[in-house]
Amino acid sequence: MVCVLTESEKMNEMLGILNIVSLVAGILWLILRRIWGEASVKDYFTATQTAVLASIVFSLLFDEYTPFAPYVSADASATLVYILTAGVVYIWLSLSQKWFSAENLQANLFCVLALSALAACQIVNIAGNLAVMFVGIGLLLTVNYLFLYLSQQTEELHNICSRYGLSALFFAVLACVSLYLLTPSGWGLKQLADTVSSLNVSELYMTVAGILFIFLFMLAIAPLHFWFADTIAPAVLPVAAYFSLVPQISLWTAFLKINYSFLYPVMDNIDGVYIIFGILSVFAGAIGANTSRHLRKIFACGGIYHLGVMLLVIASFTDQAVLIGLNYMQMYILAMTGIYVVFYAFKSRGDYLYNLNMVGGFAKVHPFVAGALLFFTASLIGMAPLPGFGAMWAVLKEFTSAHHFALIAVMLGGLLLLLPAYLQVARSVCFAQKQENFDRMENNIYFYLFLLAALMLFLTIYPQFWDNRMPWIILAG
Repeated sequence: MVCVLTESEKMNEMLGILNIVSLVAGILWLILRRIWGEASVKDYFTATQTAVLASIVFSLLFDEYTPFAPYVSADASATLVYILTAGVVYIWLSLSQKWFSAENLQANLFCVLALSALAACQIVNIAGNLAVMFVGIGLLLTVNYLFLYLSQQTEELHNICSRYGLSALFFAVLACVSLYLLTPSGWGLKQLADTVSSLNVSELYMTVAGILFIFLFMLAIAPLHFWFADTIAPAVLPVAAYFSLVPQISLWTAFLKINYSFLYPVMDNIDGVYIIFGILSVFAGAIGANTSRHLRKIFACGGIYHLGVMLLVIASFTDQAVLIGLNYMQMYILAMTGIYVVFYAFKSRGDYLYNLNMVGGFAKVHPFVAGALLFFTASLIGMAPLPGFGAMWAVLKEFTSAHHFALIAVMLGGLLLLLPAYLQVARSVCFAQKQENFDRMENNIYFYLFLLAALMLFLTIYPQFWDNRMPWIILAG
């Protein structure tokens, strides 16, 4: 039976994809501008940021339209996740423009990859079909590889790029095997629970492994975190910021959707896997943060700790756990974005600083920015009454209500291990002797720091913001 859409339905579908169309239009403009001849760094970034802003506006205006159902499953949660991701991308682009201008580098391809990454995140975010989701993940894997490939300035980064490419290809093949076992009729997220339940034991384990491991790899869950921890230090600042900030929230939301839509029936077979991987991430991140003096690597390893905590939370497979996981992730992303804004402020004679000994005494010259760094760092460890405490407290309450006291010990033990690394950052920035003559601060850095802090405070006061915006969690009931 052929389904014929009316003119009104066709128009609604077009309105529903305008946010992605605006990104594609931005990519085409960047390509054509490159063909026509060189443009300034400012021109490239202005066009890219305009495309991102247009995409945000279209998402807000037409969030009630769901194009190409059932392949796409857009809802209030998808809109919120996309706006958060696109907002982070806008801030990242705004600050990266200064980096490219300082380094006098060509920015066209970087901007094309930035818009491609955002489009891929949105495809992953709104997919109502597993094959569509994997198309977005494949595009995101390709963009990640190209970011690494095009920033190969050292032999170390060249080797990391090769390892990432081979690992990504391996997990992509496993994901394709999972799709094959499920067959096209069972790729819809609403039908997958029944499809998975009908598989025999060997097919079930192969299917679940192929789906889970590509997410665990991309989210840098230990022991699959090797590429992420190794990439952050040698990569240039904009690339390190990309991997730390941009893909995380969309991937995490899609991962939750996968778990709470069709993996719920087999939760007894995989909750132990999540607990093992979560514990490994908690301790691998906490220990790794203390073994480096590279600022970005310290916080990257701290991020692995936080992802481990989130994985431990969702192992309980309750509706409350998904809301806690989303709240924890949004706090983490906002705090990490604020920290990277400060990293863009660590600048001396046009060079961006990255080591603990380089930023000594920064607070004496720029006390407000140093204070913002302490604010976001303290929020990451859940210090009361700062933002982040509510998210950490909700995790502890969830563990307590489920009588998972061993997981509380793991979480707090990892936090105690992580704390010295963060204290070392605070000591260097605030109390160490000044080694560099820091550059004058740009006004947009102050604005972004204030905006991010205000958003975190809002979510602390109104933590139930995600409630009733997750219609897909009823599939777990």
